[in-house]
Amino acid sequence: MLHPCIREQLQLAQNLALGQRATQSSVYEDVTGKGVAGKAVDGKRDGMWEQGSCSHTQGDRDPWWNVDLGIRQSISAVIVKNREDCCGERIRGAQIHVGDSLADHGKQNPICGTITDTRPGSVSTICCNGLEGRYVTIVIPGRAEYLTLCEVEVLAQGCTPPAGAWNLALGRPATQSSIYEDVTGKGVAGKAVDGKRDGKWEQGSCSHTQGDRDPWWNVDLGSRQSVSTVIVKNREDCCGERIRGAQIHVGDSLADHGKHNPICGTITNTTLGSISTVPCNGLEGRYVTIVIPDRRGILTLCEVEVVAQGCPQSPVGYNLAREQPVSQSSTFNQHEPEKAVDGKCDGILDHGFCSHTQGESDPWWNVDLGSRYSVSTVIVKNRADCCGERLKGAQIHVGDSKGGQGNCGTITDTAPGSLSTISCDGKKGRYVTITIPNRVEYLTLCEVEVYGTLLWDDCY
Repeated sequence: MLHPCIREQLQLAQNLALGQRATQSSVYEDVTGKGVAGKAVDGKRDGMWEQGSCSHTQGDRDPWWNVDLGIRQSISAVIVKNREDCCGERIRGAQIHVGDSLADHGKQNPICGTITDTRPGSVSTICCNGLEGRYVTIVIPGRAEYLTLCEVEVLAQGCTPPAGAWNLALGRPATQSSIYEDVTGKGVAGKAVDGKRDGKWEQGSCSHTQGDRDPWWNVDLGSRQSVSTVIVKNREDCCGERIRGAQIHVGDSLADHGKHNPICGTITNTTLGSISTVPCNGLEGRYVTIVIPDRRGILTLCEVEVVAQGCPQSPVGYNLAREQPVSQSSTFNQHEPEKAVDGKCDGILDHGFCSHTQGESDPWWNVDLGSRYSVSTVIVKNRADCCGERLKGAQIHVGDSKGGQGNCGTITDTAPGSLSTISCDGKKGRYVTITIPNRVEYLTLCEVEVYGTLLWDDCY
């Protein structure tokens, strides 16, 4: 289940491992039949052993688990859910292998990566960057151990985004060349970024131009982004062929509505209700434009999703900041710093779920994560009822002191209720600090989430 602050409605990528044939080095003896290898690909992420949805070996030397995907696949990521009722540390050092060989149960196939997050119930996302193979093997090398897996998901490269990616276009300002005349108000550009993939025109969730020459549609992402993929849902009740040849452009220019920005690709699938996934391979820009060039036509889009480049720590994982010790430079009217890590994303100040400093020079807020982490992402929810512009220029720092040495980035989106996602690229530290430098201001935070992985070597 997505964390409540991740409101984007991005459809999850297809899990190639779901229900596929799985084997393992042994089965933990349990008269109820729990612990077999197939429990890790049953589609259930319940991490409680007693619920019967986790695989479990005996205490083997180099215990292993393997799933047969049926055919050779190009793998984007492997997601592993750890046991949550106890014994999370057992998974430390588990390696993910992908390849076509079953020699030694696949343990000699190439390695995607190693699991380092051993917190009970952790969700580890291991990027495989297109590594190809039919078999995925998980092994704990070099020691005798139990291997318990409460779910393993294998995501395809290229045709679907990595789990945990978020839709940068959701709810953003959108425009188009014209609006199909409909007295009910359907067809406006914003219908394509409302989070609904319903492809039936009568349901009111598709944008729709008139029959224009070179019809176009554009969304403003709010800031320059590195784009992995653009996903376009076609109309499904009729007229699917109209989208043929639609081009996806990404760039920073609004000249001619962004139609001269670099091209990611072209839509060729015109089947009713088709979902076209166009890879952009990190192309950067603030604007995404879809245009049907060189002909008169109608452009109908039943959803457009813009997926960020990279494979960040999945937001379905553990929010490291949740209910951790916090402090701030001052407190306005009982809006304590703890309000920003209470797990509630309500942006209305009077509802009592936002932190708030006094109006002061260089206000700051800080959370102690408890241990050193490699931080992938910090997500900040802005106040929604007013005053969103106050957060402009707020800086995110990660480090081993409360001031923080490493600057992740700066908040630029000041729309009321905005969710700013700041990439920290693995910056290391125990503390995350948010500060508004070089001016007198109020600092209001309606939720702060921190995602990353534990620096295991620092624990010993």
